[in-house]
Amino acid sequence: MKIVFKFYLLFFSFFLLILIPNFVFASTLSTSSLSYELRGYFLIEVDGHGQAWYVDIENGLKHKLNKDSSAWQLVHDFGLGISRSDLEKIPVAVNEKLIKKDSDKDGLDDDLEKAIGTNPFKDDSDGDKYSDGLEILNHFSPLNSGRPSIDSKLSSKLAGQILLDVEKNGEAWYVSPKDNLRYYISDYQDLFQMIAVVGHGINSDNLNYITDSALIKDINDKSIKVDTSKTQRLYYFLSGVQIGSFPISSGKYSTPTPKGDFKIINKSPLAWSSYGLWMPYWMGLGTGKFGFHELPIWPSGYREGENHLGVAVSHGCIRLGVGPGEFLYNWSEIGTPVYIY
Repeated sequence: MKIVFKFYLLFFSFFLLILIPNFVFASTLSTSSLSYELRGYFLIEVDGHGQAWYVDIENGLKHKLNKDSSAWQLVHDFGLGISRSDLEKIPVAVNEKLIKKDSDKDGLDDDLEKAIGTNPFKDDSDGDKYSDGLEILNHFSPLNSGRPSIDSKLSSKLAGQILLDVEKNGEAWYVSPKDNLRYYISDYQDLFQMIAVVGHGINSDNLNYITDSALIKDINDKSIKVDTSKTQRLYYFLSGVQIGSFPISSGKYSTPTPKGDFKIINKSPLAWSSYGLWMPYWMGLGTGKFGFHELPIWPSGYREGENHLGVAVSHGCIRLGVGPGEFLYNWSEIGTPVYIY
């Protein structure tokens, strides 16, 4: 019996390696930023019997997915409502591994066809002599002539999001960060079949760097700590639990960043500095004379300090990199406590 068990365990592990082509390697991502970098991803714990997780976009917390109907609740908990017109701007994914039943043999699952409005019993719904599957695969409309209005910026912006069609029957879709295509999810079984295709493998050691949502008592209890020493790092917390951290650039020796307890007092997506440059994603602290912001931009468009993260060079503000600055701006609220030391 032990030999048989080991054989099946080995076979299952090999199956995962074949099924999941893109793994998340520790060498490509900083462990301190995994909760930020993997937001919106479905993860498969490769040394944990294939346990599946979802990392939410708002906070970067991992949510365990049990292989039952409770996983479907997560789809609705994190689903973002979207109009049909906007949904159609995101190209549909076609993958033979996701086909449960294909009555007309056009390369599309019957449930997917119902969701997009094509006839699951007719391989060419619009009668243009091209099969529905071929048209979807090449980003043409299977319902009429021509191409739908694809918006690559919208697809990229919504990557990692679970979307719910608010104008039809609440159909659920997932925009994969892997290819920016939308995958149809009809039920929780569909969900796990999709995860097997688009999910990313991760080992348990790296997974442990992403905070489990079960540990958070109050999702609204947010706080920030900033280390202005040689460490030059910002840490953000929920209910006192550290979620992640980012490198920063605080004030230089002659213009140090004030230390102590503060709160975010105001926010602006683009503030103007008296030094003659723009400060994206501004969050004021203290009396508003200093604060957080993304790497500043000169009127010419040049980014100031792209190589300075991790070094104290600012005039007192706390600079964040491109991406982390926007994330912290959206994550934080006016009144969020900040401790600088």
